Amino acid sequence: MWHIGAFLIWLTMCCGLAALVGGAAERRAAALLVLAYVASFIAARIRAHSQYTAVYYDAWIIDLLLLIALYVLAIRSTRFWPMWLVAIHVLAVIAHLLRVIDPLMMFEGYYGIINLAGWPMAGIVGIAAFRHRYRVRRFGSDPSFATF
Repeated sequence: MWHIGAFLIWLTMCCGLAALVGGAAERRAAALLVLAYVASFIAARIRAHSQYTAVYYDAWIIDLLLLIALYVLAIRSTRFWPMWLVAIHVLAVIAHLLRVIDPLMMFEGYYGIINLAGWPMAGIVGIAAFRHRYRVRRFGSDPSFATF
């Protein structure tokens, strides 16, 4: 289970960077990712089985709530990267639906889609924090949300 520790280090680095140097959008996205990870971790500990042979409805609900929150962030933000998060995370939500439709789906595919999507999502948030810091130094300000 080394991959869980590696992901936790990656998530901490990327979201920690967003919390330290990111703008409001980067900090909110980082908080959402960390919150979803903690909720998924708790749900996995409560769940009796973990062989990915059945649909994980608790993970599906967590992923659906994260998708909605990321979509709201993407709509309100002046950035383009939140849409990337939404696009990547849609794959995880669809994987749960596909598992319901086809219970004989290979468990490796189900595992891969719902677990591996978090790696690039955390990386995007970390890169976005660097880009925000660069724009602030270059232009003096970088508002995360449009004011109407």
